[in-house]
Amino acid sequence: MDETIGQVIENFLLDWGIDKLLTVTVDNASFNSVTISYLKNVMKDWPTNILSNEHLHVRCCTHIVNLIVCDGLKKMNVSVVKIRNTIRLVRSSPSRFVT
Repeated sequence: MDETIGQVIENFLLDWGIDKLLTVTVDNASFNSVTISYLKNVMKDWPTNILSNEHLHVRCCTHIVNLIVCDGLKKMNVSVVKIRNTIRLVRSSPSRFVT
């Protein structure tokens, strides 16, 4: 399947007349590495090869930042739940009503 995606991208590039390609930006899914390797192998013989495809694979920075933020929010959520539970306990405590 991984090479199939590479073949589809290759066909689109050829159909669209794109023969100069510096980078392909993708997320960090594991199959993207095989796809990019396929494209590098195919494109090495293209006469307009730019920088020997050295910088062809670029990971999407916003996707990486999104993963970091989601991970941080998960950890923060645990703390927020603990604080909320503590506040509920204090609010429902009978000793709170004693003056």
